[in-house]
Amino acid sequence: MKHLLTFVLALSICNTNSYSKEIIEKMDSDIIDVNVQNNNTFQIETDPIAWAMGGGSIHGAYNFSRHRFQIGLAFLTLPEGLQENDGITENFKSVSIKYDYFFNNREDNGWFTGSTIDLLFWEYEDEYNQKIKTESVNLGIRAGYKYVPFDSNSSLGGLYMTPWIGVSFMMNNDDLEFESGIYERSPIKVFPTIHIGWEF
Repeated sequence: MKHLLTFVLALSICNTNSYSKEIIEKMDSDIIDVNVQNNNTFQIETDPIAWAMGGGSIHGAYNFSRHRFQIGLAFLTLPEGLQENDGITENFKSVSIKYDYFFNNREDNGWFTGSTIDLLFWEYEDEYNQKIKTESVNLGIRAGYKYVPFDSNSSLGGLYMTPWIGVSFMMNNDDLEFESGIYERSPIKVFPTIHIGWEF
């Protein structure tokens, strides 16, 4: 009888230890899940080069894990050196949707790549003040690098910069027919820039 009681007591202790271990493991898993959920952040960013050239842009993004979804608005009159045709002034307004994938922890410095869909509203004007307005949908890819200059615990920890370059295909690239002549539009657009933003 004494040996039986000892055996039952030992078995109970083993079961208790096993149950306690399961509870601890479950708590650790919950903590990890919470950390993953807390990893979801928002970003707001802009293109300082666009502002310097007399245009502007504003973009908002939602981030989770290594993924980022972004929507943005931009407007710009292209400088003479960036215009496709001599004598034609080009300006646009755009709405863009972007998806990016980060190759490492998104909060750190690191490379990313993604895809873009842009809806552009173009206005072209020749030297005789004739105007043509048109719209286009651009499909593209982009790649860049996220640089975080300050420690995340500092007061400027949310600041980041993302130099990137994109290549897109303009689906509506019909020639422009002015009275002064016919001007071609290239279907391939290459767009390098840098964004500055804040993550919170």
